[in-house]
Amino acid sequence: MHFAAVSKNSTAGDLLALLAIKAMIKDDPQGVMASWNHSTTTFCRWQGVTCSPRHQRVTHLDLSSRGLSGTLSPSIGNLSFLRGIQLFNNSLSGEIPAEIGLLHLGYNILVGKIPVGIGSLSLQNILIIHGNILEGGIPPFIANLTLLEALSFGDCQLGGKFPDVFQRLTNLRRLAMSGNNLNGTIPPFLYNCSSLEQIFLDENELNGRLPENLGSIMPRLEVLSLSQNHIQGNFLDVPATFTVLDLSFNSFSGKLPSLSNGSSPDILALSNNIFAGSLHNLVCSNVVNMTGVLDLGYNHLSGDIPDCWEKWASLYFLSFRNNNLSGEFPKTLGSLPSLTTLDMHGNKFRGNLTKSFWRLPPNLNRLDMSENQFQGTLLGIPQTLSVVDFSSNEFWRSLHQLLCSNGTKQTKALNLDNNNLSGVIPECWEKWPSLASILAVGSAEYILELDSKASQATRGYNVGFSMMEQLIRDDNKLVLLASISDSFEYTF
Repeated sequence: MHFAAVSKNSTAGDLLALLAIKAMIKDDPQGVMASWNHSTTTFCRWQGVTCSPRHQRVTHLDLSSRGLSGTLSPSIGNLSFLRGIQLFNNSLSGEIPAEIGLLHLGYNILVGKIPVGIGSLSLQNILIIHGNILEGGIPPFIANLTLLEALSFGDCQLGGKFPDVFQRLTNLRRLAMSGNNLNGTIPPFLYNCSSLEQIFLDENELNGRLPENLGSIMPRLEVLSLSQNHIQGNFLDVPATFTVLDLSFNSFSGKLPSLSNGSSPDILALSNNIFAGSLHNLVCSNVVNMTGVLDLGYNHLSGDIPDCWEKWASLYFLSFRNNNLSGEFPKTLGSLPSLTTLDMHGNKFRGNLTKSFWRLPPNLNRLDMSENQFQGTLLGIPQTLSVVDFSSNEFWRSLHQLLCSNGTKQTKALNLDNNNLSGVIPECWEKWPSLASILAVGSAEYILELDSKASQATRGYNVGFSMMEQLIRDDNKLVLLASISDSFEYTF
């Protein structure tokens, strides 16, 4: 069939363009193009095709998430009424045709440079090519697409510097350039895009500093994701408009930002920076906080955890991991109704875990208190906890009260390695039916005696010698004496 003989400005031209597109598809596992043939009365009824009611011309093409493989036909450019293409989540490969006017080609296997012809699509308001393998940097002709509202080249490995082309994109609301190995500084003109609501620049090689008046010059900004770059400097205040602020894995320093003017982001990720000083400035504001994730791990924070968590009722993830924090466990931290994960690993917290300590948040599921200076006798574990790590502290005495007082059907992982525990491992494993093979009791010598009754009690539960083999780690010794079959001995 000779496509060039038919004008692209006709319904016949649309028909031939669609058939040419089908011809380049090598695999159609869902049969989405089964209806694409001459036997159908009109191509406007073909699956994935939308036409204008008046002219019966193709205006939208949606073949997303169909498992298609093959290449893109240049004949897409002959669909002269086309306003939107969605081909994301397929296995399309090859280069992007220069003739294409596109909307959404995300998550394919497309290669090469972004075609210059895209710069002539002056009516385009959404351009999404993320999740492909492209090259040549961010093209400067993007500045010609003045009606763009969403631009995403995320995870395309484009490389190069961040171009200063955004001053003309006055309608841009979403910018996603994550995972492109972009280097250099964020261009100043980007901050003049006052229409921007979401910025995703994580996983690049960007450096420099952010403007201190970011909230005032970008009054609509809600999401700022800059994780895994080399940005430095202070970040003093979280703007009130922010719902997500991710500055993790950078070189921000100084004191933690404050929540001012009613700011309460859903996600506040500040881990792996050089923030120092007290938590008080951030935690003890007068704002009724709606934050769900607060990640402060891997910084240089010091001092006690302030006892003013009453207004953080929406918090479900909280991490202080690897800082220099000290002091005892604050009472108000135990009153957070939504908290499911609490990570206190690698600090200098101290004190006995008394009964009052175990008034933990009612929905707490994961608790990591390892590598601190907690001490005393372990009294029990709340029923809600699934993963518990008490390793590398100064707990002492026997395990009897911890393991035999109440037990829990929820706990799957319990790490007690590197403490000062002693005595005989008690015979009450039937109280721990979900415990997997992660129980570690280091820095001690134990003799575990399982008589036939105790062994029968644990049979049928997910507790057995596969777990016991890991009871002692490092240079400790465990002797297992069992009457189930022959006696045997392990030395570690």
